[in-house]
Amino acid sequence: MNRFPFQLSLLSLLAVATSPNTYAFDPSTDASQAPSHATYQRLPDSVVPPRYYHNATAAAPIANPSPILAETPSYATPPSAPYVAPAPVYTPPVAVAEVTPAPAANVVRAPESYAPPQHSTSPSDRFTFGIEGFYDEYQEDSVSLVDKGYFAGLNASYEHTFGSDWCGEIDVRAARGTTDYESVSGTIDDIGQWDMEARLLMGYAPTYYQQGRTKLYTGLGSRYFSDELKGKVASLGGSGYDRRIFQLYLPIGITYDFAAFGLTFTPNMEYDHLLWGNVSSRLGTLGGAFRNIENKQTEGYGLRGELMMGQVDARGKGWQFGPFVRYWDIPNSDADGGFIEPENTRLQAGAKMKFLF
Repeated sequence: MNRFPFQLSLLSLLAVATSPNTYAFDPSTDASQAPSHATYQRLPDSVVPPRYYHNATAAAPIANPSPILAETPSYATPPSAPYVAPAPVYTPPVAVAEVTPAPAANVVRAPESYAPPQHSTSPSDRFTFGIEGFYDEYQEDSVSLVDKGYFAGLNASYEHTFGSDWCGEIDVRAARGTTDYESVSGTIDDIGQWDMEARLLMGYAPTYYQQGRTKLYTGLGSRYFSDELKGKVASLGGSGYDRRIFQLYLPIGITYDFAAFGLTFTPNMEYDHLLWGNVSSRLGTLGGAFRNIENKQTEGYGLRGELMMGQVDARGKGWQFGPFVRYWDIPNSDADGGFIEPENTRLQAGAKMKFLF
């Protein structure tokens, strides 16, 4: 089954179980499917979403604007002035002899010197501000969980160029959306969610005369996700609870700026390697014997890409618009008291517009 990242890692919706020997499996399936490991538990049917645990293993795991190549000034060498032969000069006749004037010598004009074309350079500082909208789908195959909806958000960045080839960038975005939930526990509509990112990047971006500008970059990225299920009740009666996810990752990407058809194009591709994550499931708000569960994520990856296009002048000012896609795949988390955050995927696909100044 395909998995799509949806940071709704509806986390370790795991709580206390009645016995350490309780198996975690879908009660609708045959008992022979129960995992052999007796240390994992599952939440009671009164809690949404359910969690089925098999072999828990350590698990874990948004249009960086790029400097735009300034157009290179070109210099045209003016043609040399045409040679104009002077009119012949005659000396009036004298009594003794007639003098015939000699033709004037040609005059050769020395060519003037012009500066050669220079390599274009990007502005030393650039700001961008934009808006974005996207479709978001989160999946947990172990419990047939799908959570999907639409988000709208803002993004901004600041880039500074050091010398001619190096640059640093701060990139932030925040989006708000509502999703609809469905799993073996039933359905819940209109769940509020926040999706945020902050990144600190360093890039190497050599500029080529009359060509594009390639930027290779890496740095440190962070993600924060909030899932507001507290107070929600599923169609089959299960009670929901809030979840908070925080993750750190290593981005490695490449961006290329070039001009064509009167527009500036900026394609980008990026791989994200999860460094660390924590999923906080707020089951304590349910009262009784429930407690909050903290699950650590130590592996996972993300992929993203975008194609921005628009009008950008030689000063790097203008606008760009284009589609983007973001994907995350996070394996099972570490266990907390026998409960884990199941393997999950999240897919985001949409478009954004940004202004450069």
